[in-house]
Amino acid sequence: MPNDKSGRGYPLPHPDNVARDDAARIRSAIGQISDDLTLFEERAESANVAEATETASGVIRLATSDEATAGTVADAVVSVKRAKDMIAAAITAALTAVQQVMAEQLADTESDIDQAIDELSSSVASALAGVVRYDKAQSLADGEKSRALSNIGAQPSGDYQPKGNYQPAGNYQPVIGYVPANRAGDAFDGHVYSPAGRLLGTNDSVIISVRTVYAGDLGANYAAYMTEPFGATAMCSGFQMTYVPVGDYGYYAFGVARFRYLQYQLANGIWVNFVAA
Repeated sequence: MPNDKSGRGYPLPHPDNVARDDAARIRSAIGQISDDLTLFEERAESANVAEATETASGVIRLATSDEATAGTVADAVVSVKRAKDMIAAAITAALTAVQQVMAEQLADTESDIDQAIDELSSSVASALAGVVRYDKAQSLADGEKSRALSNIGAQPSGDYQPKGNYQPAGNYQPVIGYVPANRAGDAFDGHVYSPAGRLLGTNDSVIISVRTVYAGDLGANYAAYMTEPFGATAMCSGFQMTYVPVGDYGYYAFGVARFRYLQYQLANGIWVNFVAA
């Protein structure tokens, strides 16, 4: 069994020893240390050794708990463990104080941020309230609608067709005073208007639509003089040329023309031919 000892001859434990053996060695070492301390104290007392000061060596004692806490005595020292505990407690207290101050500052900062966000949200909401939206429905007064149309150039304010009938901005005509027929020849959507009022037909019936109807085909040799064979207003809607050979060549001559009546429809559904004046 290893028999290690300290510089003062105290027996020391060893990793290779049995725990029971080391326990006995440690017990013996503690006993010797205690005896040595007692002997040192007795010798100090008998030799009347003075207490140590900042400028002279001597006996020094360990400070009590109250003395260590007060920190006012000059003839005692703090043990290593007590010094460690006091330092740890001071660090903990300092950290707690710093955390408390930081928490208060963060709370104030968070409050300021929340207030700034609320003010910004209110400002944005107020600004959006005065903006014409395209992504959601809005309830605008007539004046606001007219001003919005005028601002974006959709229609001059107060100069647009009834709702749903005006054209995109930059592609509209001045108000013409009536609902025009579709170019494809469709029937009118409503009554025909003019700047002077409604267009009236026979017996003051309201004209609601117009159309052309096939009247007949006439050749170039129909008559040798001016004539109007259809008895009403008819328009030439097409013609056919005829090739006339002459020797090795030839030419195209007028052959047949197609005519159509111009008619209007009254509110009662009857179609009437326009009569030539």
